[in-house]
Amino acid sequence: MFANIWLGLRDDANTTVIEYLNWDEEADGPYDGPVDERAGRLFRFMSDQDNVQKTYKTPILGGNPWHIWTISISEPQYTGEQIKDEIDWLIAEHGTQVQMVGAWKWTGEQYGTEHVYTTTTEEQTWSVLNPDYQPDPELPDFDDRYVLRVTGDVEVTRITGMTGTPLYPIPYTQLLEFMPLDENGDPATVVTDRNLLFGQAPRSFFV
Repeated sequence: MFANIWLGLRDDANTTVIEYLNWDEEADGPYDGPVDERAGRLFRFMSDQDNVQKTYKTPILGGNPWHIWTISISEPQYTGEQIKDEIDWLIAEHGTQVQMVGAWKWTGEQYGTEHVYTTTTEEQTWSVLNPDYQPDPELPDFDDRYVLRVTGDVEVTRITGMTGTPLYPIPYTQLLEFMPLDENGDPATVVTDRNLLFGQAPRSFFV
């Protein structure tokens, strides 16, 4: 079972969770703070929290700074229903400090949806070796004149939409606030993917 979950944490909750995760019982004694084991177990699924969070902005929403947590659960003992139960419990208990942003499968679909694929014919250009020369690109005297550029029609299949209803709809306008500035230094106008695990398909952000 795999689920990638994005959570928004208010700044005070973010500080509290980080303190919990960094708590050293040998040095500091037993943890007696506000994060209980059930909630803490979820947050421990976020890898490289410090560096991953730096790739998102920390916007001010409702008068408070908010942070993104991207939690990937791939433990075989968890079922989809168990993961949903844990997330729903967390939001029910701490809904003023924690907000659900979205949940994705390994294949990129939001939970509750399936991708819609469209195949079109497009003109593309690519390189081929000139059959009159058949050079060896590994040779030090390789000359790119041996390469030909060819243009032709190619069938391309792309994800163009989704069916179904997201289990956790994406708050797109608010999520934009977490996106870094674009290449021109302007606020982002589209949500872009970040921090994919090796082999994980890009997340779909359809709303």
